[in-house]
Amino acid sequence: IGSQGDDVRWLQDFLISQEVYPEARITGYFGGLTRNAIIKFQKKYRIFPQSGYVGPKTRAKILELAK
Repeated sequence: IGSQGDDVRWLQDFLISQEVYPEARITGYFGGLTRNAIIKFQKKYRIFPQSGYVGPKTRAKILELAK
């Protein structure tokens, strides 16, 4: 929470493409909406823990799908 920049914008765009970020707000700020979208992504792909943060398992799945 609180991170900002192009990486967050890319992540938000990716989450929209995964249909887990219905608010579809590309702000470049990692706040509550982005965290909730990460949780939905983690649930969708059964990634545990479903913390809302991009840890190693979540990052690996994102990179796999982004190829």
